[in-house]
Amino acid sequence: MNAYRDLSRESRPTGRASVRYLVAAVGAFTLDLVLAMILREALGLPVWLAAGISFIVLGVGAYFVHEHWTFKRAESRASAGRFVRNMAALAAAFTARIGVIAAMEAIYDPETLLAAVYIVIGAGVSLTVNFLLNRFWVFTASK
Repeated sequence: MNAYRDLSRESRPTGRASVRYLVAAVGAFTLDLVLAMILREALGLPVWLAAGISFIVLGVGAYFVHEHWTFKRAESRASAGRFVRNMAALAAAFTARIGVIAAMEAIYDPETLLAAVYIVIGAGVSLTVNFLLNRFWVFTASK
């Protein structure tokens, strides 16, 4: 019965994994925004491209953070299967992010401040997609 209670507590959206994901996401998001804005301002890249490059750079490293901290289990170790599923989740989140940003940029080409807003909105969309896929597909206990 305790195992069932522990499993159900961890699978709720307010479980420890959700809190750890939020902490990891805030740190990654901060670095993501800074890198995207540096790429935008220093290299003059379109917002969607700067956000995409930043997302890929930080997203690959996130697998290891999620494996060994966010969704840590007793059997946590690097896994080719989970890494591939994580890359698929990142691809879905990346597509969502870039799609949203490119759509906004097509409507209005932003200056610096609005570019940051576009990146924040795109990041919120990709964060949601990535969390749901990681929590319920990539790092499930049965995989």
